Amino acid sequence: MEPSSTAHLPNDVLLIIFSHFCLHCQDHYNESWDERPLRATKPCRERQQPDAKSWYSIDRDTLFAVCLASRRLRDIAQPILYHEFVLGYGDSWMSDLYDWSGRLASFMRTMARRPDLSRQVKVLYINTQIFKRNEKENRAALLEAARALKIDLPAVWKRRAANIPARDAQDWPEVYPIFLNSYLDESQDLTEQQKRRLRRSMDEASPPAWRWLNSELIAMLIAQTRCVQYVSLQGNHTWPTCGLPESSLRSLGVTNLPLTTLDLGIGANSLIELAPTLQTLNLHQYSGDFRSWGTELPCLKTLRITDTLFSTNRLRGLLNACTGGLTAFEFEAYEDEPVRCIYDGNPPTPPDNHFQPSEVIDILQRHKGTLRVLHLDLTNRQYRMRKIPSDVNLKNFTTLQHVFINAIPLFGWVSRREQNTDTEVLTRLLPHTIVSLVVYRECMDTQHLIKGALFALADRKSQSQDHFPFLSHVACNLKKGSTTVSSLSSLFKPAGVKFCTTVKSLSKVKPYLNGPNGDSTLPLPIWDSDDDL
Repeated sequence: MEPSSTAHLPNDVLLIIFSHFCLHCQDHYNESWDERPLRATKPCRERQQPDAKSWYSIDRDTLFAVCLASRRLRDIAQPILYHEFVLGYGDSWMSDLYDWSGRLASFMRTMARRPDLSRQVKVLYINTQIFKRNEKENRAALLEAARALKIDLPAVWKRRAANIPARDAQDWPEVYPIFLNSYLDESQDLTEQQKRRLRRSMDEASPPAWRWLNSELIAMLIAQTRCVQYVSLQGNHTWPTCGLPESSLRSLGVTNLPLTTLDLGIGANSLIELAPTLQTLNLHQYSGDFRSWGTELPCLKTLRITDTLFSTNRLRGLLNACTGGLTAFEFEAYEDEPVRCIYDGNPPTPPDNHFQPSEVIDILQRHKGTLRVLHLDLTNRQYRMRKIPSDVNLKNFTTLQHVFINAIPLFGWVSRREQNTDTEVLTRLLPHTIVSLVVYRECMDTQHLIKGALFALADRKSQSQDHFPFLSHVACNLKKGSTTVSSLSSLFKPAGVKFCTTVKSLSKVKPYLNGPNGDSTLPLPIWDSDDDL
């Protein structure tokens, strides 16, 4: 189309055209990706190639070009352009042609100078590649943003330094107060030792002050974009061990955020606490502690936790905060240590405080009238899982439709000669409302047990439509093409149930942090070696 004809199109038509270059306008972030039965989602575009231009930047460049074409087109396109700050979203971060330098500071400067555009931002996704060691530029962006918000940031940091939570300072407790007191205020009179320590905190192989500065930049960015609805924070060593400092957001005057979705690969309890309208919370490798939490999340409906260790009390604190009733609880455990085989003369793996399946069922009782999805994948816990007692079940979960569970919690982990086949374990466990069931078989020793239970379930279903009347899908990772699978398929099919051997991992279906996530723990402790200098 010729530029002259484009210029004569009505504004509402241009708005529709430009919206095609914005993931937010396309409602991309609200697309469901974990429908049950769980299955891989078909990618909407070809995989990003390292030697190709970032697919995301291509769409952004189009909107940038439109903004430069004329004032009229700019006024229509610019608000769309600033709906989101999600550089590296999806697999677009894999492009080697993308230049990350200065992107965060540049965006923050725009937010400071154009508060009208800051109110347009609905989505923030922070890929850790955006953290570049340009100390001067980042410091200037931080101060400019604070001035625009009428915040005396050096004074705010000094007040924080007077009352520092131990968790915030753990990367270098002796230097963190010096950083808060003097980094933004060069007039501070520091001793030679303090100067040396502060300099080292910026120059070490894993510089804690650089990590502290990164977390403060993101806190300020969130303070600038008070209308944001979706925040996704990828984690790794570029963040402090604590993640987002406890006092950073509130010290900037942030008391409430209209968030509906939050993805966290770092500890950020303080961010969750400011989001009473939160509906979806995704936690990956999460380090935050909820044991003595007093926060309420009345709107939270979906809670996903992956690659994480959770004690019983920590899980109880988080689930008890969901006062409005969860509809989905999805968990994939992290393996914290190699499991020792008890049949090779080794002592069994010592017990730990990670929750057990029966404890989850107990804690979830307050959600028994709302829960529709229970995805309890403890595969990485292996032999540390304990059998669910026979008097514990899901019968009173009146809305529960989809269950993912491991085989070991159903039968326990005992040697083959001690096994007492309980073929009724599934019919005793499952609620009347069940629609889909997925059982993950961890090892060969549970194979004949799970086969017996599946045959019993198929028999019960085929006897009467009153037995699990809504059940339509059963899956277990038995050997595809085996006689057992054929027999089960033949038994389930007349009862209207599809049986298959495909079992999908939640985090493999969609890594909702859209890239490699890592631990934020400081790789090496900062030892004070001033005596050696």
